[in-house]
Amino acid sequence: MHYLGYAKKDIEIYLKNIQRHYQSLRGGVFGKGTPRAAAGHLHQIRVNARRLCNALSIHKNLFTAQQSKQWDKSIRRAVEASSPARDLDVYIHFLNLYARKTKGIPERRVLVSFIVALKKKRKKLQLRIIRALDDFSQRNTLGDITRSLRHPPVGKKDNDPRKIYKVARKKLLRRVKELMVFEPFVYQPRRVRELHQMRIAAKHLRYTLEGFTLLYGPRLPLFIERVVSFHRQLGDIHDYDVWTEHPAQYARVNSRSRHEEAVLDKVKRRCFDLRRKTYNSFVQNWAGAREKNFFEDLMEYVYAH
Repeated sequence: MHYLGYAKKDIEIYLKNIQRHYQSLRGGVFGKGTPRAAAGHLHQIRVNARRLCNALSIHKNLFTAQQSKQWDKSIRRAVEASSPARDLDVYIHFLNLYARKTKGIPERRVLVSFIVALKKKRKKLQLRIIRALDDFSQRNTLGDITRSLRHPPVGKKDNDPRKIYKVARKKLLRRVKELMVFEPFVYQPRRVRELHQMRIAAKHLRYTLEGFTLLYGPRLPLFIERVVSFHRQLGDIHDYDVWTEHPAQYARVNSRSRHEEAVLDKVKRRCFDLRRKTYNSFVQNWAGAREKNFFEDLMEYVYAH
């Protein structure tokens, strides 16, 4: 497969997924649909939008610099409003599971009130998200990308069958280097900001590897599996960091009794405990990978093709 054909196939998957989930989300909000289904569609829009941004970055030599900049800005603007909603969705899910395990009715009542308050906060975000996605739809960014793939600018079309491998090597090496920048912070659990940035770097490496899956043999999924584990562990650490802030925000707005404060503090301590355990697992995972020369083996495998 020539380079343009491969890039089109990669990018068009995300274009179709975003459009499909947007239509389902909008139909669910103004028609029949459950909050859980809406959260699922929103999550898929965010994931596919970020994968699309990554794919456009990988294949940016097929487009003009102005196109790449404009599309990236438009896509990020559309999904930016959904980040707080996503954080609330996963936190509410966590609290629902946590509340089911509590034995005392008074404690459960406090948790139910807390969950209700968070759901109200989440509901207020929904129309803002829909407006942002509607604006994105009206800008017709997805249509512009589709048209450009069909009719690339003069000089951008490249039918060299080896070009895609050259692009893969260049982009994957860059992604690995971007991730390794944060290695000094792996053993510093309090570096919240840097570990969050490391999560983003792991995500970019994951998406880039997955975008080139069809090029390589059966070993690549094994490399991807390890990178996915880094991404998920760092993502969980980030979630726990964010979740520890919600009880304090709730307490500032609502007058709390000592009992209620104790229940919320218990939730916070649970998040701290889960964060510690996940962080320790991540450190072991990372150390094991480095001991076995994981990244060196990955790049050697990529450059062998």
